[in-house]
Amino acid sequence: MGGVFISYRREDSAGHAGRLFDRLREHFGKDRVFMDVSGIEPGVDFVEAIDRAVGSCDVLIVVIGKKWLTCTDAGGRRRLDDPQDFIRLETATALRRDIRVIPVLVQNATMPTEGDLTDDLKRLARRQAIEIGDPHWDSDTDVLIGTLKHLLPAETEAVRPADIKTEHGAPPTTSGKPKSRLGWLIAAATAAVVTLGSLVSLMESTKGVVGRFKALFSGPPAQTEKAQQVPPAEKPVLPEKAPEPEKPVIPEKPVVQEKPPVMDKPPEPEKPPEIPPKPVQVKVPNLAGQSLEKARGILRKAGLGAGETEQRETREAPAGTVVGQAPKPGTKLARGEKVRLVVAIQPAGPRMIPLPDVTGMALEPAVKLLREKGFTSIRDKVVETSRGAPGTVLRISHRPGTTVQADTPIELLVAAEPRGGGDTAPPMVPVPGLTGMKIEAARELIARAGLTVGDIREKAADKPPGTVLAQRPPAGTKVARESSVMLVIQSSAGTGATLPPPALVSPADGVAYNRFPRSMALRWQPVDGAVRYSVEIDCLHCCESGKWCSDLGRPWRVVPNLTETRYAFDFVGAQPGRWRVWAVDKRGREGAKSRWREFRHTR
Repeated sequence: MGGVFISYRREDSAGHAGRLFDRLREHFGKDRVFMDVSGIEPGVDFVEAIDRAVGSCDVLIVVIGKKWLTCTDAGGRRRLDDPQDFIRLETATALRRDIRVIPVLVQNATMPTEGDLTDDLKRLARRQAIEIGDPHWDSDTDVLIGTLKHLLPAETEAVRPADIKTEHGAPPTTSGKPKSRLGWLIAAATAAVVTLGSLVSLMESTKGVVGRFKALFSGPPAQTEKAQQVPPAEKPVLPEKAPEPEKPVIPEKPVVQEKPPVMDKPPEPEKPPEIPPKPVQVKVPNLAGQSLEKARGILRKAGLGAGETEQRETREAPAGTVVGQAPKPGTKLARGEKVRLVVAIQPAGPRMIPLPDVTGMALEPAVKLLREKGFTSIRDKVVETSRGAPGTVLRISHRPGTTVQADTPIELLVAAEPRGGGDTAPPMVPVPGLTGMKIEAARELIARAGLTVGDIREKAADKPPGTVLAQRPPAGTKVARESSVMLVIQSSAGTGATLPPPALVSPADGVAYNRFPRSMALRWQPVDGAVRYSVEIDCLHCCESGKWCSDLGRPWRVVPNLTETRYAFDFVGAQPGRWRVWAVDKRGREGAKSRWREFRHTR
């Protein structure tokens, strides 16, 4: 008889595992669902005990919560890295024996990747998981139970000999004669009673017929006396033919079996045709964002069914989630009708992901969040400073909110406590007033104050080109040394300034250099119906003077829709190290321009 084995971590998901255990035992029975390996006797090899316990089941359910991967022992070592960890042994045994392993995600946990698991557990990352959330506990567990019904063999119970019945419904007996005689006596008495009742009924029904027979053959009593007084010499003269009495009609069948004539019933009035009841109408639930299995469970609970499933390439939703449905949510359908679902799949090509802001978070949660979003290359760099709490992220290598490729290297700058204590903290300096200055003078003043130039944005006004219109932080604000200052300057559009024409990107490979001076280069290549570009600078702070370096470790950026859009890169010669990009469609109309990008370490 097959069974289900539930594996869980007590520190992680004991409550959810117990709740699931009760639900499954209620459905499959207490002899087919097992919680964990407990009560191993002293001296028994617990590895062999786990192997026997897991091997005797058909399905292993691994309950994974938020701390399933990160639980540590008293020494700070991750428990999953311990070869003798019970959870690892249970899961690895099931994978090795090719037992069906079903990961169950609770507490909004995510499925571990192969990089998070040990070698003997890497196959777990390829198992299709099911999410069970507290708001939809019943429907989610119904989906799991439906899956287990197909996996577990049908339950059979041994029939005891005492329960086996004969063909006539009586159990067989071992003492033959006494019970056999009693049965014959009862049967004989019953037959006699039935026969006697039939005879009595027959006699009552044929009493009139017998009387008529007597009158026919005996005659009246007076005539009989006269015949006896006639002398012997005389013989009674009998008529040649006696008057024929009525012949009795003997029915072919006993009268007892005849039924009285049934009077014809008056015809019943015709019933009006039945009007079929209207089908029950139910509202179509909103399934957007739900996984396919969960959406099917919600439809079943609402009395509807899942129809055809369509796949749609999109990066706006996780793969396998519902992004569309027909009919729309709120539409009323008859119970039992089907709803067509549209499920998201990842399109081909590099995966683009919005970068979350992890500034101020502790290193471990920040790395976990980035991995959950889909980033695969994350590294950290520790710097001694008192600007933030030790172990927190001070800065991220890319601007939060921008969309980058999933395999882009992400570097986190993490604060560490200075060795000399708090006295080594960088001093606070006031931000100088820069409004009204030329950008060149503002740069020089910012450098003298021990600060750096941050983002530079343009705005159209009535000032000369390059004039500082605003700044952030405001003048007089005290900030840590080496903090950046954002500037808003007068744009050059419409001022009559002559700028070099933009370099339009074509599908062919190409390279363009900054003209004033030649310290920055743009390279582009066609790739899969798109174009990718790279900005490189002649770096002064590199290990080799004059070495060309790519932009912040991101050698290539992909520009989609090459067949519909042309992209232009504008290198402004008056301010080396700055560039921007904007789109120009086939009709020559300009789209939104990006912000200026600046490189401080160019020649």
